[in-house]
Amino acid sequence: MRLLALLSLLATCCGKRYFADTALWHQDRSGSAKHPDSDRVIAWMEAGNGFGTANQFRADLSFHLFEVNGSTPWRAFTKTSEFYDGECDHAVMPVPEFGRIEGEADYHCAGGGDCHLLAVDYSKNKIYEMWRAEIGNGRYNGNPFHGGCTSVWDMSEAYGWDVPVSDFSNYGRGLDCTSADAAGIPITPMLFTADELASGVIDHALRFVLPNKNLRARKYVYPATHSTNPTRGPDSAPPYGAHLRLKSMADLQARNPSVDFGKLPSGAQVIITALQTYGMFMADGGNVPLIGLSDHYTTAKYWDRANYAYGDEDPNRLFHEHDLKFLSPGDFDMLDNGGPVRSLGDVGCSLRFPWSEPTNAPPVPLSPSPDTPAPATPSPATPAPLTPSPNTPAPVTPSPDTPAPNTPAPLTPSPNTPAPVTPFPATPAPLTPSPDTLSPVTPSPDTPAPATPSPATPAPLTLAPVTPSPDTPAPATPFPSTPTPLTPSPNTPAPVTPFPATPAPLTASPDTRAPVTPSPDTPAPATPVPLTPSPNTPAPTTPFPSTPTPLTPSPNTPAPVTPFPATPAPLTASPDTRAPVTPSP
Repeated sequence: MRLLALLSLLATCCGKRYFADTALWHQDRSGSAKHPDSDRVIAWMEAGNGFGTANQFRADLSFHLFEVNGSTPWRAFTKTSEFYDGECDHAVMPVPEFGRIEGEADYHCAGGGDCHLLAVDYSKNKIYEMWRAEIGNGRYNGNPFHGGCTSVWDMSEAYGWDVPVSDFSNYGRGLDCTSADAAGIPITPMLFTADELASGVIDHALRFVLPNKNLRARKYVYPATHSTNPTRGPDSAPPYGAHLRLKSMADLQARNPSVDFGKLPSGAQVIITALQTYGMFMADGGNVPLIGLSDHYTTAKYWDRANYAYGDEDPNRLFHEHDLKFLSPGDFDMLDNGGPVRSLGDVGCSLRFPWSEPTNAPPVPLSPSPDTPAPATPSPATPAPLTPSPNTPAPVTPSPDTPAPNTPAPLTPSPNTPAPVTPFPATPAPLTPSPDTLSPVTPSPDTPAPATPSPATPAPLTLAPVTPSPDTPAPATPFPSTPTPLTPSPNTPAPVTPFPATPAPLTASPDTRAPVTPSPDTPAPATPVPLTPSPNTPAPTTPFPSTPTPLTPSPNTPAPVTPFPATPAPLTASPDTRAPVTPSP
């Protein structure tokens, strides 16, 4: 399918004439008389007001023309501010899959030029021309498709351009009416091609442009039907529609003695002959005067690009843009095609052939931009869930979604202290009921009697039961690894708060490092020493880091009371039974 589409582009309208043989641009004008005003106009142009490229006759080979048919994609377009209602045709346009616009490599008007889109459909006998075409991503099926002034030409219609002219008041698309070309005349019939140059014959007039400052202000003559407001030249400047013809070879040689015309590239010689025979028509404002088609889709090529970086380096080239730059306005004469010089706006455009074909939908429906990734990007389904990931930190800290957070209550088995009670309300009740007794405080509920009746006896002080001996089921559940040694320290608020979710917080109690370390390996010996480091002494407490026994909350001391103002009483509740109180945390 792609190969067929490409082949249709390569068959670019070569060897076929546009419009009837009687059309003005097909007429041999080599013997026609000059316009009465020719000498004055040419002299003004020769005085530094001629061609835009340093007054050199260079060529612009950036136009593209495509032969299209029913299998070509056709698309409706959105009008821009450069589409003039009442003068332009809002038609469905052919957009070949591998096509491109003037001066560009695809359908994207990146360079800000005229960006003409040109196509011919011989099956409909129509020429389609659009000014300032632009398709989104440059692809034929991109989106959006915008277009400026568009004109559809019916090649079966004479448009009053047949010779001899019968009516200078009713020709073309209508007086004061523009087209895709500012002069209101078709572009396609006057473009030369590489295949024409290779054949040795151009059988039609050519198209040229001049800077607006070098064009007669707001004036046009037959066959043009339009001028533009930016034109600002004097009456001695050429108007839109001016028809220039190259002088004879004898005159050219006399005017350009340093040029060996016989050694010019063959394509340049073909162009010279065409300009002497058919001439060229002024059609638009611009800088590079002579306009031809690109050889991108033609069989013949202007020069050997495979072996030469620049066309003018190829000695066997067909044609290069600078081969005729030596020509100046003085090498031309202006011809008289009849009719008056008109001023833009004198009549007001009234289209003689308004476009009547349907434009609501393209014959070949196309997806807006299937090849563009934009539709995939807006899919908020994926990114949205991923973006809100930052809200996970909060859930992660308390670990509400995991059972671990439920274990923190057992994690701080020493919630007999007020601080632990707050963060772990689930278990404080069983611990606080008897903070002064060793039995309730100690996680070893299996030996309540010795702790309760004899709080001062050494048995509770040995703390075999008092120590959160990890061998007991309760401590084992909250602290599968070594919870008991770690829990004594949580009597201090710091370890509990920063690490409520995991046992690690318990180790965080830096003030009780020594007790914590030995407690996991040897429950009985480790527990009594760290748990009962003389709770009545202030040093072991957290607020008094001078001594290494921070485990002893010493509820009877004021310092421990300060960090836990919430319930200081529970700590001082059994000051007379210091030994039992100590192991409780």
